[in-house]
Formats: sequence, C-alpha cells, structure tokens
Amino acid sequence: MNKMVTKRQAINKQTGFTLIELVTVIVLLGILAAVAAPKFIDLTGDAKAAKLKAANGAIKSAAAMVYAKSVIHGVDDIHTLYVGNSLNPHDVSIHWGYPNIQDAGIATAAGLSLDDYERIKTVDSAIVFQIKGSDVFDPHCHVQYGPDSGTWQSPPLITIDVSGC
Repeated sequence: MNKMVTKRQAINKQTGFTLIELVTVIVLLGILAAVAAPKFIDLTGDAKAAKLKAANGAIKSAAAMVYAKSVIHGVDDIHTLYVGNSLNPHDVSIHWGYPNIQDAGIATAAGLSLDDYERIKTVDSAIVFQIKGSDVFDPHCHVQYGPDSGTWQSPPLITIDVSGC
C-alpha cells in the first residue's frame, strides 16, 4: 500500500509555474527592458540632425531679418548693422544687405555659438556649420550658408544635409 500512495502522490503533484509567478517574471522583464533599452539605443544621430535643423531655421530667420533691416536703413554693401536689442546688443557685418560669412556676420545674427558649432569656410565663399566634436568635415551632416551662384547680389543659398547624421 505504501507504494500505491507514493505513486498517487507523484501523479497528483503539480508541476510548472503558478499564474502569480508568471506575472511576476513578466513584470520584472518589462522593468528591465524599460531601464536597459535606452542604453542600447543610440539617438545621437537624431539629436545632431535636430540641432542642425534648428540652426538652419535660425540662419534663415536671421538672414531675412538682417536683410529687412538693411533695406529699411538703406545699407546694402559692406557695412556693419546694429541688429541687437537692449538685452542682446550686437553688430552684424553685412554684404549686399545679408549677413556675411565672417564671425560678426551670420553666426552672430543667428546666435550660433562656437561652443556648439564648428565653422568651416569653404572655397566658394560659403561657410559650413557642423556640430562641435566632429573631427573632420562631414559632407552629410551640416548646414551651409553662402552666396547663390557665386555672387552676394542675390539672396544667400542656405542648404542643409542631415542624411549622414
């Protein structure tokens, strides 16, 4: 009889996990995934692209505002134009009514800081802005500001390429 009880106990014994144990493991795995996933997902490219898009917008706005102010004041060729306000006073050097590529030009007007952006002058009288920290020029992660068709007598050409950020 002892053998019979032992076999019956073995047959009636539960095996596997309870529902509470399964739910607990799933919740713990979810918490681990939520904590660990951001460490494995690299979002620096998206951040660089967003920062360059912001710089592109700032450059376009600054160029339009400086040109409007230079038209109002009748200043068109190489001059310095005061475009600041009482909180942020600064002069911007202009060329044909638009901010030039020099340090007191478009970077000043757009408020682009040397702490955030590298400025690289190109051979075609343009300036390229890229995110600081890049060791070499990245042709697919930058904003470029310069003369359209080689002359400053027309609005500047402002282009952005974030395909390689």
